Amino acid sequence: MRTWLLVALLACGGKKDDAPPPAPPPKPAAVVPAGSVQVFVNDAPAVVLDATKIATWPRLDGLVPTEVRKIGTWQAVQTVGETTESLDKPSDNYRDMVPAVYPGPGGAPAFGMFDPVELAKHGTPAVHRDKLREIRLKVAAADGRGGNEDSASSNADPTKIVIEIKTPSGASRLTGDKLLAIAREPAPGGNGQGWKLVTLLDAAGIKSFEKLVLGDTQGTVLPIEKADISETSIPFVKLNKQGQLRVKVWKKQGDGFTAAGELRSMTSITQLK
Repeated sequence: MRTWLLVALLACGGKKDDAPPPAPPPKPAAVVPAGSVQVFVNDAPAVVLDATKIATWPRLDGLVPTEVRKIGTWQAVQTVGETTESLDKPSDNYRDMVPAVYPGPGGAPAFGMFDPVELAKHGTPAVHRDKLREIRLKVAAADGRGGNEDSASSNADPTKIVIEIKTPSGASRLTGDKLLAIAREPAPGGNGQGWKLVTLLDAAGIKSFEKLVLGDTQGTVLPIEKADISETSIPFVKLNKQGQLRVKVWKKQGDGFTAAGELRSMTSITQLK
């Protein structure tokens, strides 16, 4: 009996625990085709843009996940190519600009901060990074910063804008392609470029008027009297980052101008008399 117990105890004591399974092999890095660029958000892969997509000059904030599209939350845009560079706080340092990826020198992927009109016309960026393989966004944790920015229209196409024109003699339209072809000038408030309202009225065939009503799709209106247009009162229209036509009436105050009336997204002009 003693011999049997000893053998049993030795057998149990000598039994080893099962060895843990071997760790799975690391996943191979994603292969990014030549002429493409991979976008990361806080070091996590977000999207790969191929040459076909880049050729459309897409806005970068319209390509990343919805929860990180507000440019005000971007701490930095790091670009990786022949060199690695960082563009810090793009919303603060390029306030009226929008971020886009486009074909740069030789067709290689490039990143730039664009005036919205320049982007729509495939023009020149205010700042650019060329010959890229990667774009890495550093996005702040949710703390309310940048929360008032609306990126819902980040894929808006300004060439598709339509301003409905109504006059006593009939109705017409001023379309985005014609609008973008009109030369801009500096805003009276010294903030960016756009068009004087009288310039757009002339393009729409309104040569004289006594009273206008500017409207948007939400039913908000901004009345404009003939007296509201002078050297000291200038209704001015800008294309904003959301692809909307924002109107401000600038009044001369001392040596500068102060905004005295505003319409966020003009879509119609009605001549009452």
